[in-house]
Amino acid sequence: MDASVSKLISNHAKKAVEAGLITIGGVDTALSNIALDYPKILKIGLEGIITEIDDQLNQFQIKDIKDINKYYFWEAAKIACQAVIHFAVRYSKKAEELAQFEKDPVRKKELYAITKICERVPAKPARSFWEAIQSLWFIILVLHIESDPHAILYGRFDQYMFPYYQNDIREGSIYDEEVKTLLECIWIKATSLLKLRDERSSKAFAGFPLFQNLTIGGQTPSGEDACNSLTKLILEAIADVKVTQPSVALRFHNKMSDEVLLYLKKPPSLKVVMAKGFYHKNRYIC
Repeated sequence: MDASVSKLISNHAKKAVEAGLITIGGVDTALSNIALDYPKILKIGLEGIITEIDDQLNQFQIKDIKDINKYYFWEAAKIACQAVIHFAVRYSKKAEELAQFEKDPVRKKELYAITKICERVPAKPARSFWEAIQSLWFIILVLHIESDPHAILYGRFDQYMFPYYQNDIREGSIYDEEVKTLLECIWIKATSLLKLRDERSSKAFAGFPLFQNLTIGGQTPSGEDACNSLTKLILEAIADVKVTQPSVALRFHNKMSDEVLLYLKKPPSLKVVMAKGFYHKNRYIC
């Protein structure tokens, strides 16, 4: 049992835990309930955040002994960002290695696309929906590796991802079925995340979800309906793959579009017809 938890509970409770009568959750994990500033990460990339950190370090003046902790925080933040960049580059190099030996020309092209995307994000700003969703996933994945938490939140996903979707659709560089496939990939990736627990916790919480949550819908700052065409694709992707993570919270309000409401009342029969090159789920997001 974690030392800090052990100090807070009674001896009676400790004996009950040892006897297997009760299980105290949360002693071997972090309880997060946090959402990072994903729009900022996608917009400026981790290299942009490192630049901001360098600006802080360059103008930083230690006036008090306690200020040293602030300096160390900025240094640690920079190291963490650099580590995530290197982490993504490893995936890029692996995809390139696989591409060199791949015989299938379609798969070879896919692997080289993955190579370029993982080489760019999350270090640099995302330029496309595919880059944005890969950048987001790297951040989500690293958060789980680093802190082993419950409840890493995706925030208002359909709002900050919509500009990338909208731009790609406008340029004709992606289609709705391709977008839905990428969404299904990240749903499957999210569901694949599991915790390493001690024996007692494993017995008590076997198969327990990690409470990853993603929010869609709601209203704009001016009070209008925030649902968009990506909102519906998200609902379709959920209905298609039928996985447990991430849980999706749809913010309801009186101005919600009839299209979304009708979809919720009676979801259409979802026939998956993937565009060429997008027919293997879970193979596009590292």
